[in-house]
Amino acid sequence: MYNYLGLTVESELELDFAEQVTASSVHVSISLHNIPEHPKEGVDVHSAYCAVGNQYVWLFIPDMFRMEILNGKEIRIQLLNQAQGKELVLRYLENFAFAMLYQQKGELVTHSTAVEWLGEHWIFCADTGVGKSSLAAYLMQKHDAKLIGDEITIFESSARSIFSTGFVDLQVVVASLLNIPNEQVVPYSSDMSRCRWNVPKAKQAIQHEDKVPRNIVLLESSNESELKFSRLHGADSLNALMHSVYKPYNQQHIKKQTFFTLSKLAAESNIYRLSLPREAKLDTVARIFMEFSERRATL
Repeated sequence: MYNYLGLTVESELELDFAEQVTASSVHVSISLHNIPEHPKEGVDVHSAYCAVGNQYVWLFIPDMFRMEILNGKEIRIQLLNQAQGKELVLRYLENFAFAMLYQQKGELVTHSTAVEWLGEHWIFCADTGVGKSSLAAYLMQKHDAKLIGDEITIFESSARSIFSTGFVDLQVVVASLLNIPNEQVVPYSSDMSRCRWNVPKAKQAIQHEDKVPRNIVLLESSNESELKFSRLHGADSLNALMHSVYKPYNQQHIKKQTFFTLSKLAAESNIYRLSLPREAKLDTVARIFMEFSERRATL
């Protein structure tokens, strides 16, 4: 039995990213099944590899595995490659699968990395590769920020984020630049350029009961090198947040409860758009963000 993102999980696979616990009730079950080669009828097929419907997700990674996510409480997996497929399926479980589960439960899940810094929550929303995890890791190592969660941030109906993944997915070169201790770093054998930083408890945020100022920073790649940022208000902030909801192909299945949480999040947060130079190195990203954090009060 495991605990992950606030859920008790019973799994036929060993989950290297979750905490082992003893519990009498189960929220999520992960089991090995024979998965159909094609998604069931009546769902929206977005590609040959993924289909999303009401309370249903079908995923296919060629020669590796198939997966079904059902009713916010069940994950079924068929391994097609016992060696390489197992590691890859664990990487999908630790973010994609649980993001889909929470969406099926009607909760709001954003594609973002979040930290607590200077008494405020900072949530960095961006496409893969823009630099949200690297920026969070920089703040944690150099400025005593604490991790809330990497890749996915889950908001309850109160629009409060409370879950920590306990690890950050980084490029190996970034972990080296930040002098993260080797014993905390686990390279991925399927992609040796990337690693997982197992963040110590001392660097993880504690659940907050009180209202904490919240800053949502929408990171975008840009061809410009100078600092460029703006603050969003009203409909602009809501529309921008819509694009940060985890996996855009699932937006048409956002429930009313989730949209209410999204609206509440937009109304109660400081929302900024910040441009980062395309393929910028960590020191450039850090310099631009620190300059932005000092100048944001002028907006």
